[in-house]
Amino acid sequence: MSGRRRVQRSVRVTVACVLLATSAATVVLAVAASTAVGAAAALAVLAGVVAARMTYSEVLQTRRAAAQDRATQARAFGAVVRTMRVETATATSVLGAGLLDRDRRIVELASAIRFADKRALAAEARAAREARRADDAQRRLSGLLDQVLTQQVAETKSSDATDTLPSVVDLLAWEARSGEAKAESGRRQA
Repeated sequence: MSGRRRVQRSVRVTVACVLLATSAATVVLAVAASTAVGAAAALAVLAGVVAARMTYSEVLQTRRAAAQDRATQARAFGAVVRTMRVETATATSVLGAGLLDRDRRIVELASAIRFADKRALAAEARAAREARRADDAQRRLSGLLDQVLTQQVAETKSSDATDTLPSVVDLLAWEARSGEAKAESGRRQA
């Protein structure tokens, strides 16, 4: 509402009607007192009624125009709201699809990480088994070397002939054959 209209509309209409009625009563008294003044007063009352009717018509027309303007604004607002709903639905579906894709990728990455962890654990277990086998082979080789050396020392003491002792080349060849056999058995087990 406008800041100029402080008094309610019904009060203003009532006051206008009271003023019009007062002027009509004054005219009736004036007509009784004199005829020339009475005719002018009657004409003034008639002009006041016509002015009141014209004002009333103007107010009605202004109200209708305002109502039509509000209706036009409401339709425009409704169109904007519908457009926003469509845009929101589109954005929501795009974001939802993006979230679903992100969740799918997260699940895939988590399963890839679990698979890599399993493979790493299996590789660590294989490395530990191979380390144990290498240690066992090293101990056996050390034992054989000790055995050969003690046998060599014993044979050297018992006889002066050194042609029956295995040479270092023979021991290295034996170690290479032993390593190849262990690697082949490891591949078959894996």
